Parts: sequence; C-alpha cells; structure tokens
Amino acid sequence: MTLSPSTGMTLPELAADHPVKHVVATILRKRRGPAPVRATTHAHWDARFFGLDRVTLFATAPSEVQAAILERCGRDLLGEAFYIEKAGVAFAAKMILLAETVDERKLYALFAADEATHLDGIACFYHPFRDEPAANPFLALLSELIETGCRQSLQAVIQVILEGWGLAHYRELRDGCSSAPLKAVLGAILADEAAHHGSGVVLVAERALADASATRIFETMRRFLALVQAGPLTLYAAVATARGPLAAAERRRLWTELDPQRSSAARLGQLEQLLSKTDSLAAVAARLAAAGCFEPRCLPEPA
Repeated sequence: MTLSPSTGMTLPELAADHPVKHVVATILRKRRGPAPVRATTHAHWDARFFGLDRVTLFATAPSEVQAAILERCGRDLLGEAFYIEKAGVAFAAKMILLAETVDERKLYALFAADEATHLDGIACFYHPFRDEPAANPFLALLSELIETGCRQSLQAVIQVILEGWGLAHYRELRDGCSSAPLKAVLGAILADEAAHHGSGVVLVAERALADASATRIFETMRRFLALVQAGPLTLYAAVATARGPLAAAERRRLWTELDPQRSSAARLGQLEQLLSKTDSLAAVAARLAAAGCFEPRCLPEPA
C-alpha cells in the first residue's frame, strides 16, 4: 500500500528562510505563544512507560543499548504523532469541501488550524526519517481513507474512533512524558482532540449510515483492528534491533515478556467502546465482533 500525496504525509517543506515560513510562524505564535525549543532527543519516556522494565533483554543490556532502545521507542511514538497530525490537516481540508452547512464548514476550518498547530508543535520534538511513513501500515491505511473516504466514513473512523482513541493515547503520552515543553504540547493537543471527537459523535449520530458508508467503515476498521491484534511489533523491533542477532529462545522470551495479548486486549476494548457510542455505528460494531475483530490473538513471536 502506498501513501497518497494528497494527504500531505510526504509533502516537502519550504526552505527555512522562505517568507511563507515567517508568516506561518507569526500566526502560530499568536495562537499558542513562542514555539518550543527544538529537542535533540526522542527519549522522553522511561522503560516502565513501554513495559520494558519487565523485559530481560532490556534489563541486561548495557546502559548505552538501553538508551538506544528508549531513543528508538520515543522516535516511533513521536513519528506516528507527527504523521497523524499531517494527515489531520488533510482530513480537515477535505471535510471543509464536503461540509453540508456553513457552520460545519467553519467547524472544519477551525479544526484545520488546530491540526496545523499540533503538527508544528510535534515537529519541534521529532526528527523524521525518509522511509518512515511509507513503512507504517497504519499510516498507509489512514492515507487511503482520507484520499477515498466519503463524509460519513471519515467522520466515523477519524473523529469518533481514532480521535476518541487519541484522547486516551495522548493522555498517556502526556502523563508519562519527562519533558515539560513536550508535556505542554501534548496537553494542548489533548484539549483540542476532545472537541474534534465530540463533534464527530454528534454529526455521526444525527443520521443513519448509508449502506456504502457502513461497508467502508467496516472494511477500514477490520484492517485497523487486525493491526492492533498483531501486538507491540514496533516495541519488539526496537529491542530486537538493538540487541540482535537473537537466538530463537531469546526472541520467544522477548515476545512473551512484552505480553502482546494484554497490550492489544486493552486497545481493542477501547475501540469497541468507541464504536458503540452511537446507534448508527452499532451494526458495524456487531459485524466486527461477529468476525472476531475485537479478540486479542495468541501470536507467535515475529520472524
């Protein structure tokens, strides 16, 4: 799956001295105050936050290897947030055009400004790698939905489900973060996401889903839930890459100690609750449940 250029995840930036950069910075300063000082590390969360305190390969690693693992884990978290906020700008832009009333158009225009502010804030703490968005199956799925989704499917999947899920996710990131400036950015995002999610619940609840929209929501969520069921693969990769090459027994122990069923079960439960927030999504939730999409899987360790 490839990323659509229209979602903006792979758009280039202007040169640092371009006049438009100055205009954007001036507007952002009026909205949120001075920009945070650019961070030099991604390691803003400790081992316990990731559950690495119960992982033998982490505990027995030299201090420099532990630091490298925490740097990689922090980069993965911030990278996902960075590209999600990039996609959020594209989502809001599309919803402005799909809006059916002036007030709804104003709503999404305000959301676009929020997402642009979030993106700029996260960018102060994240140093992107060229291949990251294309290599992430969740970002590819999100890109596809924004490119081809209809108004109802976008409101349901992105506002009701993903932004609802983002409330718990950003709260965890904020509460576990050791950087005061990043904690402030995450707190501001959290406040905005509550309004984005709440308005999505209202808009989705006010009318029955069209058959085509219901099908699109089901198929998108089925694929997304399968990614959640797969367990903490990025965390596994961070440890395995830093400590590798690993013997088969070490890989099995690492996967077991990361407890993939427990970590995925909590997330799947949150997603099921979000799908049950409106009567219009109840039938979709029932179809997903019947297909076993909310059940954590007992998976072997990754190859």
